[in-house]
Amino acid sequence: MRGDSQRVIKRRGRSYLLPPIGVAMALRNRWNCSGYPYFVTTAVIQWAVAFKGNPYFDILCDSLIFCTNKYNSKLLAYCLMPNHIHLVLWPNQNAAISDFMRDFKKFTSVQIRKLLEKDGEMELLNTFRLNATGAKGQVFKLWKDRFDDLVLTKAETAVTKINYIHENPVRKGLVSRPEDWFYSSARDYLAIGTSAVPVDMDWW
Repeated sequence: MRGDSQRVIKRRGRSYLLPPIGVAMALRNRWNCSGYPYFVTTAVIQWAVAFKGNPYFDILCDSLIFCTNKYNSKLLAYCLMPNHIHLVLWPNQNAAISDFMRDFKKFTSVQIRKLLEKDGEMELLNTFRLNATGAKGQVFKLWKDRFDDLVLTKAETAVTKINYIHENPVRKGLVSRPEDWFYSSARDYLAIGTSAVPVDMDWW
């Protein structure tokens, strides 16, 4: 839990919270005892800009919440971008991260397709249909087959990745400040409010 010893670092003029002084070893011990979190990235096929507004992002948020609860996992941080997503996810030791991502992609693919059809986004629909493999009757392919996952064995590395993903919307020119992008956990970590998806801050 954050307290008076909470540290703050500055990057590009922005303030970010760090674990309190004196708990670094405790964090490392907890990492060793409870498994490791993962830095996960997955992208839309051909990096197409598929998520064009709040209704699209809301589908991603709903699926993240559902999968986090279903697999009894901890979502430490996230950032949802128009054509890819970043997660810092601490899965339950009895759950495979591949199962989490499979369910997330399956649900969002179906719902995003329906929304694209409703919005008449024919160019995107054609792109995703052309990339479907036809395996098991597949006629629509939103996500790339693979996702990247990096095991975070140190708390310090997790902090670096969290700061990186929070800066992503700024780097892409979507907003001027990380906390202005609603579909990330930047507001939670800056302690100025909550974002679209609950995140677990207890790992501090």
